[in-house]
Formats: sequence, structure tokens, C-alpha cells
Amino acid sequence: MARQAESPYPYRGSVSLPQADAGCRSPIAKHSPSDASMILRISNHSKPNQMRNRTSRGRNVGRLALALVLCLSPICVIPFPVCSGQDGEEKAPSTVVPAGIANPASPQNNKLSDEELKRLTKLIDDLSASQFQVREDATEAISALSEKYLFELESRLATLQSPEAKARLSGVVALRKDERKQRITREFLRSKELPPDHEFQGWLSFSKATGFSDRKTKAMFLQLLETFPALIYTRINTPDEAYKQASLVAGDITKRLDIAREVTSEDGIALAYLVALCEDKLDNGLERTGHRVFSRSPFSTYLALNKQTPNALSALFSKFAVRANDKRMVFLTCFNGEIPAARQVAIEYLSQESAPRDPETFELAMQALAKFGNEKDIAIAERWLENSTVINQFQRIASPDPNEFRSANYIIQARDLALITTILLHRENPYLFFPLFRAHPLRGFTTDTVGFPEGTPDETRQQILKDWREHLKKNPKTLS
Repeated sequence: MARQAESPYPYRGSVSLPQADAGCRSPIAKHSPSDASMILRISNHSKPNQMRNRTSRGRNVGRLALALVLCLSPICVIPFPVCSGQDGEEKAPSTVVPAGIANPASPQNNKLSDEELKRLTKLIDDLSASQFQVREDATEAISALSEKYLFELESRLATLQSPEAKARLSGVVALRKDERKQRITREFLRSKELPPDHEFQGWLSFSKATGFSDRKTKAMFLQLLETFPALIYTRINTPDEAYKQASLVAGDITKRLDIAREVTSEDGIALAYLVALCEDKLDNGLERTGHRVFSRSPFSTYLALNKQTPNALSALFSKFAVRANDKRMVFLTCFNGEIPAARQVAIEYLSQESAPRDPETFELAMQALAKFGNEKDIAIAERWLENSTVINQFQRIASPDPNEFRSANYIIQARDLALITTILLHRENPYLFFPLFRAHPLRGFTTDTVGFPEGTPDETRQQILKDWREHLKKNPKTLS
């Protein structure tokens, strides 16, 4: 019977036996010297002393060589999972398929007849036979069996006593499982609609969460197969289920972040998928982990490389972004990944009367609106054209006036950001009203180029606003 970690949910560090290839590379292991001596004893059959002539000594040498080959050969695969980490380090597999999920090689789908079971029992017994050729023939015959024998082979694996027999059968099982996984994956990528009984039940909830079902989204979904296989085989139906899975995944990611300071793209995809399904169950702890993962490379880089609008990955992050409380981190991640979700978040944030209370987030929201917004969002920016709340203060060492060499303190007010955002949404030339304006490759514009020197009369800002409104009257545009 397979042993499984206490938690039924997928997280790194859990172990499942004998399904060793879940979340792992092909597990390779060596037998110990004690196993070699056991194999030698099995093959020696306690020969009488008088038969230890030159011929028998040669046979013993051959048997010893065979034992060593079996112990040191990479085909001797044991059913204990080993995953390769960085620099060749071995670590536990990432996840376990939770209890209740149908085994990919379940007996109800692959029932064997009495005759087939009898033949299989004979072949497995032959794996422990004393004659080498019998063992070889049995291994070859088992390798030729069809896929429907896989479940029974796995169950028989735990009953074997001979180390050599276990090694032989483990190699066959591992090869069969890998072939089966590749076949199912190919069928999944080629199919237009997933059959209701397909093993990749997680695709039903994944495609629903993203809103996409194209081949590229399928390929992104399959990135979780090695690291988070439970998310492939499990369909998530409720926010409670999503929250439970997300908490376990986030907990393990946090441990690795605290120790190794690293995450993977698969971590980000899995967490984005789960938190998108959490809906109102998303709490502060899960949100903090999400920000730590989404803002780091390689996930942030992977996010930036998928700039099609819209796409599955940004769709997952968008659901998280709308529900997250820390909008500052949301905007920063959206800028790095060029995720259009920043527009909706900015509209919701700037629609609040208390928006300027957090100056940094207000500034980022205006930049997001200018970068991702359109003409329909002009009214959102215009509502702040009369607001004189100080958003930022900074010192400009190089004065705009080439005849002045003194440094000056500059102040950015809410109305300054609102005006430049309004101008950019109108697709007008910002240099007409802000001569020092400078665009930003990620954030639309650089905020410190729209500030005014400290002590600038209020009439100056009012005059610029008046000039802008006069410009609109002289150059009317039909907004789409």
C-alpha cells in the first residue's frame, strides 16, 4: 500500500510512495553493498565445497560482476522519489496527488482477467528466479505488456523481496508511467474539448479561472505537471478549496523564500491560479506571499514576456489585483509585467475620496491610468484637477534655468499629476504645458518632471490649467 504524507494537499516536501515520479525527475538510486551480497547469495545457491573448481569460480566471478553492475547501473530504479535541486542537490518532490483523486492507472479502468493475472503472477515470480536468462526473459515479457497492466505492476512492486527483482520491475514501471504521461499530454494539447472523464480535471477550473482555452494556455497549465501534479489532476470547485490549496502552496514558498530567496515561474503560476479562485477568501497573509512571488524574477520576467492583451497569465493576476489591499505592490507588478489590469485598479482607487491619503499609491495610480487608460477614463483624472494635496517633495540639483546654479525644492500636488494624466489621455503634446516633461518606459511618465518649485504662486498652476482648457476649445476632439 502506498504511503503518503499527512497533508492531502500539494506542497513541496510531501512524499508519496510508490508514485515516485510525481513531481520528480526519474528517480535514480544505487543499491548498497549489502544488497550486492544478497544478490550474490541468492545466485550462489550454497554450492558444495567439492564443486568449487576453476569453472565454478569463474561462474562466481561472473555472478559477482553481474551483482555489481545491477547495483551501480542507473537502470536500478527504486520507488523512492528524488528530485534534483540547484547544483545537483537532492530534495523531496514538490507535491502529492491528494486523496480522493483517481489514480491515472486506476483498476476500475484497467481490469485484468483471471488468465491475465495468472500470467502476470508467473512473470513477476520469474523475476526472482535463480537462472539469469529466466529473469531476463521475464523482464522483457513484462516490458512488452500493455498499459492496462500498469496499476497491477505498481501494486505488485511492494510485495517483491529480491532487490534485483525490485530494480527490474521499478525500471519497467517508471518507463511505462513516463510513456503514459507523454501520451496523455499529447492528447490533451491536441484536443479541442476535454472529455469529462479526462485525467487532467484541473484544466476545467484552470481554464475557467483564466477565461482562455487555447493551446498556449494549455502549455502554461502543463508547466505545473512536474512541480504541482495535484493541480493538474484536481478540479477546484469552491473558494474554500482554492484557499486551502493556496495556503499550503504559499506556506512552502514562504519557507523557500526565507531560506534561499528564490521562486520559480511554476510557483507564480500555481499561486496566481489558486488566489484567483479564492475570491473573497483572500487574506492578508496570502496576499503578502502573492506580492513577494509576483514581484520577483523569474515570474515577473515570465509575466513581462507574455505581453499579449489579454492573456491567461495576466487574467489570473488581474483577479488577484482587484481584490488585493496593497495597491502599491499591485501597480509595481503591473508596470513590470505590462499588465492592463492596472487600469481597472487605478480607476477604482482614484474614485475614492481618500485616495490622496496614500501619496505614493496615488502617484502610481495616476501613472497607471496614463499608461493603460483611454479617453473614457479622462473624467477620473479630471476630478482631481482642483485638488492641491501635496503628493511628493524632492530636490532638483540641476535647475531648469541654465543661468541658475542653486538647487531648489520642488513640490508635486495632486492636480499636477491629474493635469499631465489628462493631457496624455487626450493624446496631446505634454511639452506645451510641462516643458520638462519626460516619459518613462514602464510607468508612462516621470512624476518629478511635472513638479513646481517650492513657493510657486497658486496663480501659476491655475493659469496652466486655464491654458489647457483654452487649448481644448481651440482644438476639439471627438472622443471614441
